[in-house]
Amino acid sequence: MRVISAPSLETDDAGYTDRAILCLELNPHEHLLLWSFRELLTARLEGRSVRHLNGLKGMPDRASTILLRLLASELAATTCRNLHFGQTHCQHLLPDELVLLAAIDRLQASDDARAVMLLENLCASHDIHGLLEAADHLCRALHKRDMVVQVMHLVPPALLPSIH
Repeated sequence: MRVISAPSLETDDAGYTDRAILCLELNPHEHLLLWSFRELLTARLEGRSVRHLNGLKGMPDRASTILLRLLASELAATTCRNLHFGQTHCQHLLPDELVLLAAIDRLQASDDARAVMLLENLCASHDIHGLLEAADHLCRALHKRDMVVQVMHLVPPALLPSIH
């Protein structure tokens, strides 16, 4: 898995068909989750650890922080392709980030079938059991803190898997 910054991508390269999606379009909970995930990935690639007693960059509690770290580890272990995540300061929401948030959205909405398909497409793998379990635990922890992820309205149709 690798981290890249959006300014090096052209709009077409980023996978958007009509427009770029900005982080400002996310609600505060979604933006916090994305920012924290980016920080974890960046720290991992730089070989440093991220420690905060009250959670990672404003995450509501230690359990959410631990589960977010687990999700990052499972994603790195599961993926069969390079994933593109922005740097913490990047204002664009990249397609892989949007798909991950959409999977969390679908898990929180109990749409497990679509969440599984989103994660399989994200990782280019059908062996996502650990990743799915980590995402599900994170969703439950976020739900307990009234942190709801609702990004499906931002997902371009080309990124949505269809269920037949």
